Amino acid sequence: MEFLEGFEKETSNEENKIVLTSFRGFFSISSSLSAAFELLEKVKTYIESHKDVDSYVYSSYYRLCYTFYAAKRKYKLFYNSALQFLAYTKAQEIEEEEKLQLLFDMAVAVLVSDEIYNFSELLEQPLLISLKNSRHAWLYELIEIFNKGDIAKFSQATLQHV
Repeated sequence: MEFLEGFEKETSNEENKIVLTSFRGFFSISSSLSAAFELLEKVKTYIESHKDVDSYVYSSYYRLCYTFYAAKRKYKLFYNSALQFLAYTKAQEIEEEEKLQLLFDMAVAVLVSDEIYNFSELLEQPLLISLKNSRHAWLYELIEIFNKGDIAKFSQATLQHV
């Protein structure tokens, strides 16, 4: 953390400072959610006050957001932040295991949240094919079943996977 703070002070590029602030927030989540929230708000303020912000800044911000909201178990906020992260991040910039874990977490969030009713946003994600072709294919299948509202297929799936 001190290294990032020092680097943040040395750089003159505002966007670099904001990305570093996002990284500091990301690393502080495990030790202090309140400190992470303060950094999250700092980055949000910067983004809202500038017009031409690089997509990497948005990507860093939304990674911080979804990580923060996952730690807080705020499923809808996690899910929305993760969708935004995927919108601002090129697929090839995400490690395969990280991508799979994020998609798994998003699918679980959709299923457990009492505030998310639309599964199609997740199903429309081109990266979701990674989940379909993984050890979590059952979860992909479950999301599709819920999206269609097919009770018979749900019963079949629970018998097959439980």
